[in-house]
Amino acid sequence: MTGNDKVKYIMKLDLTLFESIKTSLTQYKALDILINNSGVVLYPYHLSQDVNIEVHFVTNHVRHYNFTMLQLPFMIQSDQKQPCRIVNVISKGHLYTSIATHMVPYEVYGYVNAYSKSKKKATDLWDFTEKLLKNKVPDAYQGAPI
Repeated sequence: MTGNDKVKYIMKLDLTLFESIKTSLTQYKALDILINNSGVVLYPYHLSQDVNIEVHFVTNHVRHYNFTMLQLPFMIQSDQKQPCRIVNVISKGHLYTSIATHMVPYEVYGYVNAYSKSKKKATDLWDFTEKLLKNKVPDAYQGAPI
């Protein structure tokens, strides 16, 4: 699938739907590395089908975190055999907003601000998660491509 025989599985799923996340949990028994590189950007106003949350926010923040937390048992099990990692690939979109205004109606701020706010909240939550996982398994990292 990847051309690299050391990579055994790449997962594609729809982070707008929690059912897609739950289904993904049945696809393997162990997980050595989780690279989160998901997101939507500049998407027209749209609510997720199952929870009616704005799609930037649900995909880039809520479900991204749900997915990672649900993978932890697999990663802890894997870490007993060899070290495992969580890597969050983020954009610099979170730099273009302040968190001062809460998730105000889409019509007020548009999809660029919706994206920026979703990334800001996701980045802040991940900073907290890294502290929570410190000195535990797995190792957790976050970074933006240059």
